[in-house]
Amino acid sequence: MRMNNVEVFIRRGINTMDYEMTFFEIKGERDYYVAKPVKLVMEKHEVDIAVEPTMVIPYYWQKSFFESITKSMHDIGFQCDSEYKVHGLYEAQSKHLTDLRTLLKLK
Repeated sequence: MRMNNVEVFIRRGINTMDYEMTFFEIKGERDYYVAKPVKLVMEKHEVDIAVEPTMVIPYYWQKSFFESITKSMHDIGFQCDSEYKVHGLYEAQSKHLTDLRTLLKLK
């Protein structure tokens, strides 16, 4: 049984290149809620005027929200910085070993 779990689903728009994100909250075993649609519309901002946050993530959702959004982004091909670093380190070590094999005439 999951309590106050947030799921984030990301997909491409049907006829656009836009990404669509849908947020669900799962309470108990059979109670599902969906967030109302939000349009990200930018407005000119005057300096020194207080602004309200675009979105507030309640404390009790934060862990499952960010875990779900990270997984969803990974599923559509986005990688976080640490994944790029690990991949880059692997490639660098692989090239280094290839160079060592050539120098030691193991190839």
